[in-house]
Amino acid sequence: MKEEDLIYLKYPFSKPKMDLTNRAKIFLPFSALKGFEEKIDEVNQCYTKKIELNEDMIFQIIQKLCDYQNILSQNPIICLTYFVEDKSNIDGFYKTEEGLLSQIDFEKGFIVFNQKRIQISNIYDIE
Repeated sequence: MKEEDLIYLKYPFSKPKMDLTNRAKIFLPFSALKGFEEKIDEVNQCYTKKIELNEDMIFQIIQKLCDYQNILSQNPIICLTYFVEDKSNIDGFYKTEEGLLSQIDFEKGFIVFNQKRIQISNIYDIE
């Protein structure tokens, strides 16, 4: 067999064609910068001064925390609005999250929520 004859030979096998659903998965969007969107959202927060709570609001927050402390072993899921202080600025922003409440420490004045330590004095609302 000559080299010129090889050009005209059919390839011995071909790949099976991919169905459209599997082919579409190839072109799905992906996040090359994991966590980038969260950081952008954090930077775009409206910075504001911390709202001073009145006695009734503080009492309600403490009462809700006492109620949750009684059922802490059941891993309660709560919705929490709290103030996030900006370290480079006097101001900060309010953030609302839903997640797991895992610890309440009244003596040291903090809770552990979504594996983050949050000062009780920074809590604005609990649902």
